[in-house]
Amino acid sequence: MDYAEDVLKYSYLEGKKIVLGVSGGISAYKSVELLRMFQKAGADVQVVMTKTATKFVSEWTFESLTGKKVYVEFEGMEHIYVPHSADLFVVAPATANIIGKFANGICDTMLSTMLIATTCPVVIVPSMNWAMLKNPAVSENIKKISERNGCIVVEPEEGDLACGERGEGKFPHLEKIFFWCEYALAPKKFYGKRAVVTAGPTKEFIDDVRYISNPSSGLMGYLVAREIALSGAQTYLVSGADIHFQDINCFAGFSKVVSAEDMLTEVEKLLPADIFVGAAAVSDFRPKVRIKGKVKKESVGDEVLVEFIRNPDIVNSVRQGVKILIGFALESEDILNNALCKLKSKNVDLIVANDIRTFGKSESEFIIIDKENVESPEKVVSHKRIVARKIVERIAEKMEKAEKCKDIKH
Repeated sequence: MDYAEDVLKYSYLEGKKIVLGVSGGISAYKSVELLRMFQKAGADVQVVMTKTATKFVSEWTFESLTGKKVYVEFEGMEHIYVPHSADLFVVAPATANIIGKFANGICDTMLSTMLIATTCPVVIVPSMNWAMLKNPAVSENIKKISERNGCIVVEPEEGDLACGERGEGKFPHLEKIFFWCEYALAPKKFYGKRAVVTAGPTKEFIDDVRYISNPSSGLMGYLVAREIALSGAQTYLVSGADIHFQDINCFAGFSKVVSAEDMLTEVEKLLPADIFVGAAAVSDFRPKVRIKGKVKKESVGDEVLVEFIRNPDIVNSVRQGVKILIGFALESEDILNNALCKLKSKNVDLIVANDIRTFGKSESEFIIIDKENVESPEKVVSHKRIVARKIVERIAEKMEKAEKCKDIKH
């Protein structure tokens, strides 16, 4: 399973027209990879470059990949037509020079003129030496851009820079840029809301080496958290998964946990919340006693008996601390009826049922059941990202309904 590829599927960028601006920094070569990422997501990309940028990467490279002319010099009215037809304008890398021109309305290059003429959302990706980034003039320009409606500045990262120094100013991970590009276009349903999502398996140790667990990848919970964050909520992900998702820290508070007890403790720290989605595959049982060290096979007989006790039910435990509660039901048989039983026993607003065969798969069959309409469960046979988006839509509907009821009472 390629998690990076899974994020590109069914993206908000699919079918959108993106203008990719490339200014003259050493990280210009990474714009080629970003272009390919946009294309894999189904976007139509038009590249515009500064003259300096063409010294780092030839415009022929971008023309070969897009099949379109790359704009460098002024030509007719293209500085108006191109940005006016775009759904999103991305400048990556954005040098101190182009940032200053955009911040102050200077139109002396094709790229800066298109930026000033654009009416669509803009994503700026600064990349430069740390001293340039921290210069008061550049800091003020970045602040000025970030405060404009429809403008997003993707903060650069800290690391080894091209000049041989180390500090802030490094071109961000592509996954991070991609998230903020999606964020610029995604509908905002949860502004001002707080959401907590659990994901992945838990590990219940028998001794310091051996544990019981399950093959949950954590992808479902991660995608749900990502979709909720794209919708504008302050999002937290508590996960037992070993997989590291490159963009997680840019959109969510992230906590890595091990056991079910650890997960519950971490979740309780994050409550209260407007939304809680319990997508984690939590172990129902744990060893009654955890043995210190490693049990040697020579020290036991042919049969080893381990006594188990129940783990806390996280979804039941958080009911009082959240407004909208979503549970998951992983079943091996009679999926619908077992899910209905869990819907009632856990008192959740929605339950998402799936077969154990969904483990390790990006696409599968899910059943979404609403406690207010149990007679009409929704079956979704699709990619987990589509399922995550369906869950977000259902949550939004419930929150909207609750808000209307609140207004009527008042």
